[in-house]
Amino acid sequence: MLHYIAEDFMWDYRKEIRKPLNTGSLLLSEPFLKDEEFMRTVSLLCFHDKQEGSMGFILNRPLPLQLNEVLNIDFPQKFQLYHGGPVAQDTLLFIHRDIPTLENTQPLVNGWHYGGSHDQLISILQEDNTNPDSIKLFLGYSGWDAGQLRKEIIENAWILNHLNRINPFPFAPKKMWESIMLSMGDPYRSMAKMPIDPSLN
Repeated sequence: MLHYIAEDFMWDYRKEIRKPLNTGSLLLSEPFLKDEEFMRTVSLLCFHDKQEGSMGFILNRPLPLQLNEVLNIDFPQKFQLYHGGPVAQDTLLFIHRDIPTLENTQPLVNGWHYGGSHDQLISILQEDNTNPDSIKLFLGYSGWDAGQLRKEIIENAWILNHLNRINPFPFAPKKMWESIMLSMGDPYRSMAKMPIDPSLN
């Protein structure tokens, strides 16, 4: 078990194991994770089941693409695309809020929902009054087999927070990981300021 030592605290990752893991959980990569796919990322769990596994989206990896560039459709608003994870990167997926006319969705927390009809979504996005902040669009997703995510938490890969405790979306993507860590108080606040390579500190 990794213990992280700094001048003002000792951190034991077993604290993360005791936190609930469910739909609406936010996964923050541990500060020294060097995996380029998940380094300094914030991921939202949209599905979690002990037998079936887990899936979710990276929230802070914007792509240099707008939705109209992918679908070749003119929309009255700009809709940013995000890299949701390493699985099925040619698949468009989404979460949304305050779009009551969208059917067959799965509730998350705080009014956010996952999924629904793609055709219906495109029609809604073509309306002039659709708020771009009410939807997050992803190419690809992150997936874990049954027990895999809990094992990664035990192995110190993730720090947990929850969508019903903090709203990550107002934070700029480049600052999202650090901003959430800072909001969690110490020892997270101190960890947020550490370089990826602790030998550089």
